[in-house]
Amino acid sequence: MNIVAGWHERSVVDVYGERTASLIFARNVAGELDIGIAAKLFMTSAPGAETWADPTYDGPKYNLCADLGILYSPAPKWRFGFATRSFGEPDIRLLESTEAPDSPGKQLAFGAAWAVVEDFNLAADIVSNEGDLHRWTPRVGMEIEFFDVLSVRAGSKGEHLALGAGLESKNWAFDVGLTNHRWLGNIYRFTIALNY
Repeated sequence: MNIVAGWHERSVVDVYGERTASLIFARNVAGELDIGIAAKLFMTSAPGAETWADPTYDGPKYNLCADLGILYSPAPKWRFGFATRSFGEPDIRLLESTEAPDSPGKQLAFGAAWAVVEDFNLAADIVSNEGDLHRWTPRVGMEIEFFDVLSVRAGSKGEHLALGAGLESKNWAFDVGLTNHRWLGNIYRFTIALNY
């Protein structure tokens, strides 16, 4: 069984804050089948509205939501996966005057990974747009491992590129990622995993 704690932040300083704290549990359930579940606390705020004392600002919001992932590995070089993201996450309406709230989460993804050689993996998936299960975008990526300790990753979703790296031991792993968001600019992600 694996337990992972995560923190995800997409913010514009002094304007808007979107943070997600997560606790993830994953384990093998049968042969080549693994399942993971994430419980998440989704937090939003609008510091800019507080600064300007906007009377329609209703304060920060805190909501619970969840992810589910399934991984199937039928052969040593192949893995197939399915994931949901942020189901149960409500639409964002920080100002009472907002007519059309934002829908930041609620994604589905289907993907596959191929171990080309022992330390080089290629991956591709198709993911629904955030908050819109009717529009889908393909993504591609690669990972190179060094000495079973360090991993370096790169990928793209359309014109948006992502880079990442990870350190791993038998009982723990640390990952950092950088990607570019169409509205918020650079997004950094850090993950610490404890394996038992």
